[in-house]
Amino acid sequence: MFVSFSQGLLVVDQQSFESVLYWLAGSVAGRDLDLVLPLLPLFGGAIVLSALLIRHANALLLGDDMVTSLGMRAGSIKLLLGLVVIVLAGSSVALAGMIGFVGLIVPHMARRLFGIDHRLMLPGCSVLGACLLLLADTASRFLIPPQEVPVGVMTALIGTPFFIYLARRNMARQ
Repeated sequence: MFVSFSQGLLVVDQQSFESVLYWLAGSVAGRDLDLVLPLLPLFGGAIVLSALLIRHANALLLGDDMVTSLGMRAGSIKLLLGLVVIVLAGSSVALAGMIGFVGLIVPHMARRLFGIDHRLMLPGCSVLGACLLLLADTASRFLIPPQEVPVGVMTALIGTPFFIYLARRNMARQ
């Protein structure tokens, strides 16, 4: 019902429709650093919390029973890690729109490069994610000059073959 209501409002206001459509595709074009300032406390708090939880995230790799036997609360750790993910993802989407496939591609690349230790993998994901976004944004600016393709479209073009590769690899294992 709310989706229909939102779509009805967008049809009435054509200018809002175009801006929302561009946001849905995801873009970093035309974003000033002034938009980042209100989100810095959220980013900072989530990064500090994730740094504090890295050892606990590594312990979760052993399973809930092992985490409990080590005297940790698996449910609380998962809840806090989920909060970190929600804050970081929500802030990023509020800033740049929905840029897909970065969350699918980057962790697999980081795991292959850095292993399963979150102390290396999480910073590696940050660097690789930034590099992938920079690559996709640069490619989106040169694909159809003088227009710019939304960066979410470029990450989908890069991510779709990778997703198919992962799906086929998992099917071959079974």
